[in-house]
Amino acid sequence: MGTDLFLAQQRAKTSHMSEKAEVNSTHRLLSRTAWWNE
Repeated sequence: MGTDLFLAQQRAKTSHMSEKAEVNSTHRLLSRTAWWNE
């Protein structure tokens, strides 16, 4: 039980981190595109 909870927390943390990384790279891409268009 405790192990399952730990694994679930780790999985949630990992997916949250990858989501954050995706948002950051998308934001970087958008700002680069905006700079390119000027």
